[in-house]
Amino acid sequence: MSDSSAPTAGIAPPQLTANAVDLDSVERQMLQRDGVDLTEAKEAIVDALLGLTVARCTGESAEGDIIYGTRPSARLVSGFLLPRFDETGLEDETSDIHLATMGIDLQVGAGQRAEVVVRPRASVYLRVLPTWDDVVDPRHDMMPQVQLSRQTRQEVERRARDYINAGIATLAPIADDEPDERPGDAVAAAEQAHDVADAATEAAAERPDDPEARGLVRATAQAATRAEEIVQTRHAALDRRSAAQRGRIAAVAAIRRAAFDQAFADLGINLIPVGDEGQSSRPVGAADLAGCGRRGGAGWG
Repeated sequence: MSDSSAPTAGIAPPQLTANAVDLDSVERQMLQRDGVDLTEAKEAIVDALLGLTVARCTGESAEGDIIYGTRPSARLVSGFLLPRFDETGLEDETSDIHLATMGIDLQVGAGQRAEVVVRPRASVYLRVLPTWDDVVDPRHDMMPQVQLSRQTRQEVERRARDYINAGIATLAPIADDEPDERPGDAVAAAEQAHDVADAATEAAAERPDDPEARGLVRATAQAATRAEEIVQTRHAALDRRSAAQRGRIAAVAAIRRAAFDQAFADLGINLIPVGDEGQSSRPVGAADLAGCGRRGGAGWG
């Protein structure tokens, strides 16, 4: 097979609907009804999965008939022959993963006469231009990506960074003080206080006329109540801090989006619709970028 870098055009393979079956339940019913299991069916499924894997790796399946947007050698990993020499014809490029030839071994019993027929079969990929339907199909990932010049990208990022820094400076800071103890420590202390209170209650039940035991019950119950109040206080503080952090993250994300919107508007970078008459151009916005809200700047897809 030859190695061509461009996709081939054609009709995409049909999409199959996957169906799930509970084989364990079916097998139990068959054992109860017929006394047989699904051993052979399971072996057939494994064999089919192996066959699909081999077909996917070698390009023998319907998916290998047409390869979109990449070299066949980048998609297929087995059963693929590549040129042995480089473009100059001088350097041998063969290696463990760059095969130029394939062989076959045969064993014939001693003293036996037989006829061996070998029918080699190969496919050659041809480079052809895709149709527009192939290009815009998201499954093929071939949609052209619009790229701004490096100088323009740098100017957009510089302006956006200034707007982002100015916007973040207006946000109220989040208190940096961390609680001395985590809620988990308070929960453990509250559980221990409840255990002590329960033990004191049980001991007092055995000595109903002992005033010291009754006093111990009241003291341990009060200690358990105070421990529960500490747990609730620390949980509430942690919730408030988490809510403040989430609010700040959302505010910073909004500032980033607005900053890129403003930077594109300042530079007059617009999107012009193609093929739709009567529609005016519009400014590029943060929503048109890939990953514009992540830390450090924009993502240019």
